[in-house]
Amino acid sequence: RSSDLANVGADENVAFAIANMLRENRSITTLNIESNFITGKGIVAIMRCLQFNEVLTELRFHNQRHMLGHHAEMEISRLLKANNTLLKIGYHFELPGPRMVVTNLLTRNLDKQRQKRKEEQKQQQVKAENELIAMIENGYGLPPGLWEMLGRPQPNYGLQSIPEEPKPSAPPTKNEGRKHEQRSTFPEQQSSDQPASFKVVKLKKSKPKSSLQQFAEPAEKTSLRDTVKLRRIKPKSSMPDDTLPSERANLRDVIKTLKPVPRSRPPPLVELTPRDQLLKDIRHSNVAYLKAVPLPKELED
Repeated sequence: RSSDLANVGADENVAFAIANMLRENRSITTLNIESNFITGKGIVAIMRCLQFNEVLTELRFHNQRHMLGHHAEMEISRLLKANNTLLKIGYHFELPGPRMVVTNLLTRNLDKQRQKRKEEQKQQQVKAENELIAMIENGYGLPPGLWEMLGRPQPNYGLQSIPEEPKPSAPPTKNEGRKHEQRSTFPEQQSSDQPASFKVVKLKKSKPKSSLQQFAEPAEKTSLRDTVKLRRIKPKSSMPDDTLPSERANLRDVIKTLKPVPRSRPPPLVELTPRDQLLKDIRHSNVAYLKAVPLPKELED
């Protein structure tokens, strides 16, 4: 079922022989050719023959003496699309493109194997059900196919609950016996008159109402809430009643003086020194506006 050729000094000629073997072999499921002298051409030849092999599920060819190369990796990812049974590959691809392609192809193969396994399980269940129905038909002496035509449910041979024996009840007293007789006779009379599924419903004829009754009904329907007028109560102030009017006036003045604090405050005013004023003038000055100043006599000497 498995073949291990790791670290045996295999070269391209051995790889070509393995490729021809995989083309015809139908029993090997795992092949390990790691740590050898196989180049990219030998690995590509093996992958090309895998499209005719439907048994191999795992292939390992990592850690070769020579690097496979980008061209070989692209060719491996292209040839693997024709194989639907390979589930594991023991090799680290250098390029991200072939790596993603091979990962998606292996995921596809895994999904196909899972679907195939589910279909086999369903077929086994249907086969078991058919065998069970055939046993039932043979046991009851029914002609074949009659059980399904009658739409009978399939029998369940699981554990069935054993019916409990009825416990002997105490003899009823006279009063309880009379009550039970009265209760039992009442539903029997109803069921004896007419069955439950065919009861006759008698409709009552409604007499037309006079105009006085029509006007009187809305007056009766009016609720007590409409007739009673609700009185609005003023909310009580937080100020106590004992406070003097002068104190209230003072509080009002204080509230008026309070002002909300602005969110963006202006920068504080700073007085400029002569030096700061001179530097400001120099920054904002221009050569075209400069004036000639006579040199002081003190500097002439």
